[in-house]
Amino acid sequence: MEYGIALAPETGNNSRLGIEERDSPYYRCTDLLTIPSRRSAIVRAIVFVLLIWPYFFLLALIPEVTRLIANPLIHSDSVSPSQAIVVLTSGTYSHRQPDIQGVTRARKAFQLYENGLAPIIIALGGSPLPSDPKISVADSLGAELMRLGLPSESLIVSDDASGTFHDITSLLKQFESTLDFDSVMFVTSAYHSKRTKLILRKLNLKSKVIAAESLVGPHWHQRLLVLPLIVREYAAILYSRIAGYI
Repeated sequence: MEYGIALAPETGNNSRLGIEERDSPYYRCTDLLTIPSRRSAIVRAIVFVLLIWPYFFLLALIPEVTRLIANPLIHSDSVSPSQAIVVLTSGTYSHRQPDIQGVTRARKAFQLYENGLAPIIIALGGSPLPSDPKISVADSLGAELMRLGLPSESLIVSDDASGTFHDITSLLKQFESTLDFDSVMFVTSAYHSKRTKLILRKLNLKSKVIAAESLVGPHWHQRLLVLPLIVREYAAILYSRIAGYI
């Protein structure tokens, strides 16, 4: 699966979700103009577009350059039967709906589950939703997995921490006596896969990391959308090295 312009629309935590109901993935224009935090977000977006986006556009025109920049971030192991699939959360568009990276990760994890490679999926990530702090991004991703057809008894939501390193270390503490983490597959976006693998190695784990999609698409507009993610990920890797996470 490749990024395009169109956006793809203990289990007790799931009871907090009304999963039958799906909110619109878009904000109304009036919402964007009337809420101060969103006004400031619009200003930042305008500055970004005017100052940075033209350089991304030029890079996106040359697929070889995009691949050269992206390839060091990508790690994907071969799939194999595992005790569990852990899908790392990304972000959300609006109340209870994962963003495109989250949806892509959920679909990949569910595909592996459907192929009989693991009996359970763990949705991992403790950041609260901006629209409802009582619900985590992992709750949102869990709801997406259930919409795809995952039975509730095969879903675990783990949202005790926030940030990739802290998410994984929290998961280890939670399931250290019940899971062999060398027999677990972690599913995440391609741009995030190398950092995830480095964190697992830092923790002396041999878990497999599966990239949910092909990072660099054949069309310039697909590459344009992914370039900001690539730049942000290099910054995250630098921070992780300084912090001792990798």
